[in-house]
Amino acid sequence: MHILRSTAALNHPVDTDPVNEQAEAVSLNAAAVILLDDLLSTPASFAAEIHECGGSRVIDCGVSATGNNSLGMLLARVALGGQGEVGLSDTAGGTPLEEVWPKCPWPVVTVASADPVAACLASQYAGWKVDDSGYFAMASGPLRAAIGGEEIFDTIGRRERVPVAVGLLEASQLPPERVCCQLADRAGVEPGGLILLVAATASPAGTMQVVARSLETALHQLHERKFDLSRIITGWAA
Repeated sequence: MHILRSTAALNHPVDTDPVNEQAEAVSLNAAAVILLDDLLSTPASFAAEIHECGGSRVIDCGVSATGNNSLGMLLARVALGGQGEVGLSDTAGGTPLEEVWPKCPWPVVTVASADPVAACLASQYAGWKVDDSGYFAMASGPLRAAIGGEEIFDTIGRRERVPVAVGLLEASQLPPERVCCQLADRAGVEPGGLILLVAATASPAGTMQVVARSLETALHQLHERKFDLSRIITGWAA
């Protein structure tokens, strides 16, 4: 991880960050909404489908819809709350992949963030499960910051009060209306202010966003080992 300092802000209320002690912080949900502009206007170009569920928008990114790699890259960036860059590389540490893994036909997924604690631990980390009467999903994305119910937010701050909340669900089915209503209520938004992106982990987009969690995995392990998160300024992983 690189040690560089960078700050930014969007105009939505965000709790002061106990880790970095910043009076202003990026609104993860607001940044994610901006990233979704193209997907919401032209879902077909991402091989996705948009559904209405109890007033909420549910985007099928890999359940019945096919999805594609572009959608997977977008899912990964949304999962990071817009505070990270996701890319593909044909080198590993500057060495061509064909020399490192001669039989591997896939590129490396790289992730970089100038605010990795917020991007990874307040947003991307799949820190809780949705388990309701037969419907199960692993939940992540900036919706977690809007709900703010996990203990980790007592350490890092970053709870948000926003009009629109964006979440990712790793699931083999789209959520029923009762789940959408429950999530909207927990996030403190109207049903119409909830956007859920759903993909099975075996789908192209679902696989891509899972692979793009290398930086988040490192941050989570550091947190579990009681590392001082205020020392982490920027991060890069592949």
